[in-house]
Amino acid sequence: MKFGVIIGSFLPLHNGSLTLCKVAKTLSEDLIVLIINKKNDPISIDLRISWLKIEFPTAIIEKISTETIVPNTNRIKFVLDRISKNDFSYDFHIFSSDTYAVNLAKELKINFTILDPDRLAQNIQSENLLADPYGQWFEMPFSVRSSLIRRVVLIGPESVGKSTLANKIKSSFFPQPFLPEYGRPYEIFRDPGPYHDDEFEKIISVHAAHRKALMPFSGPIFVEDTDELTTAVWVEMLMQKQLPSIEIQIKLPYHYLLMDPTVPFTFEETRYFDKQKRIEFFKKIKNKLDHYNASYQILTGSWSAREIEASKIIKSLLSEKLNWSVISQENTWV
Repeated sequence: MKFGVIIGSFLPLHNGSLTLCKVAKTLSEDLIVLIINKKNDPISIDLRISWLKIEFPTAIIEKISTETIVPNTNRIKFVLDRISKNDFSYDFHIFSSDTYAVNLAKELKINFTILDPDRLAQNIQSENLLADPYGQWFEMPFSVRSSLIRRVVLIGPESVGKSTLANKIKSSFFPQPFLPEYGRPYEIFRDPGPYHDDEFEKIISVHAAHRKALMPFSGPIFVEDTDELTTAVWVEMLMQKQLPSIEIQIKLPYHYLLMDPTVPFTFEETRYFDKQKRIEFFKKIKNKLDHYNASYQILTGSWSAREIEASKIIKSLLSEKLNWSVISQENTWV
């Protein structure tokens, strides 16, 4: 059996190292990835392993703890011997873009391939990604980007400008898509009559599926028009009760922009609540945000004032320095 062996720190995994792994995988029967893990690495070993498992589900992934950039040869030999159970019919072949791998392979007495050592195909530097991941967003595979995406959800009662503002944020900041509200087209095309519990399940399931489908195309900020928390408040307004099956599916975003009902109400056939009811809706949303300890800011004032404030908030989020050490596998949207 021929194993392609990749050795790297993956701080973070980027398209260059992903390409190297894919070449090794193509030219081998299976893939072994040895992750160099140092005490003060800025990204947890568990997160790096999770990225590689997403990209290469059948690969053997092992960590090698060391305090040097190049791991000890004896340590690598120990890991490879354990994998092969000292069976010399196993054929190990190191693939690398780093020239240190030549001496390493010779010491281990195994074959090697040095691929693009001058980085002519993809010149991606891990330290640059660590310092400014948003500036080089698409130099990382989606397994990594999905851990870093910050969802910003526009939320509020009816006729407060959520859809309009989402479109304007997209036009101003991102060529990538945003997630529109599904409840609106659902209301347009459903059969008339009172709502039933299962309809809210349908709304959030389609909304969540649409979110998952759009995420691979997302930029650093993923703008969303309403979410499951909003649907939970719709349940309270329309049904005068809570549905636990909806509440347990609330997954808080990075930040909410809560839009208040101080702008004029525009009547549409799909809208239910104006005047005092719209204020009640707003208060219920705010109470639920507080109940879940969600991060949010309230947008108030004129249409233009809301747009200006939202732009400031998005710019602020994009300028925040990312703390890689707090990113976990739970953040991922894969």
